[in-house]
Amino acid sequence: MKLIRFGKQGAEKPGMLDKQGKRRDLSIEFSDWNRSFFQNGGLEKLRGLNPEKYPRGRCQGTSRLLCFTSW
Repeated sequence: MKLIRFGKQGAEKPGMLDKQGKRRDLSIEFSDWNRSFFQNGGLEKLRGLNPEKYPRGRCQGTSRLLCFTSW
């Protein structure tokens, strides 16, 4: 699993690449992959989620895809 941010610069959304490499939009669960996410059990919550229930994230136009980390 890889944590990603995607979207237009300054308005990126948190997401992930699932096991099939599909981009999933997790902005309904998390605001960002930031210090608060890591300090408040975000990874544990993330591990308990079913990625397939979240919508596919889409980059359009000048949107960007940024890889954050993987484990």
